[in-house]
Amino acid sequence: MLKKSGGLEKFDKISQSFIEDGVLKKSKHLLITGLCNNNCIFCFSEDLLKKRHKSISQIKKGIEEGIREGCEKLVLSGGEPTIHPDFLEIVRMGREAGYKEIQIITNGRMLAYRKFLSEAIKNGLNEINFSIHAHTSELSDFLSGIKGGFQQSINGLKNAINSGVWVQVKIVLNNKNLRHLA
Repeated sequence: MLKKSGGLEKFDKISQSFIEDGVLKKSKHLLITGLCNNNCIFCFSEDLLKKRHKSISQIKKGIEEGIREGCEKLVLSGGEPTIHPDFLEIVRMGREAGYKEIQIITNGRMLAYRKFLSEAIKNGLNEINFSIHAHTSELSDFLSGIKGGFQQSINGLKNAINSGVWVQVKIVLNNKNLRHLA
């Protein structure tokens, strides 16, 4: 069940209830940036997000709001959350605020850098939801608009799997990749 306050400009005011191990839990979803290091031809959020990073004070307010709402999980997304200049600090702020789980929704390109991933995990990141939309570099690079992006994402995925964090891959279905998914 999603609860949304206000219009599209308040898209980050989402709390979501979910059942895990038979227990009802709540998560806080924060869009921390409208910027991305991809240029996906099917991006759903392009018109929803202002093309800028949110300030630390705005993000801190959202983190604290989620704790007051009883949320146990913090979900950071964007745009691409890992390119926010304060990303590692934001993850740490979530852990220090009391979230039991911190997840990102990412294209994974920044996670190809092992040291960056290590720091994020050290700061509290424990779940990664990868957005990988094709099975070949040619198709993926076409869909993302970034030559070489697929290999970076795959390297980030491998690093995440090897790190032991919880990993999930999600695919946006479109007329370019659908026929390859069978």
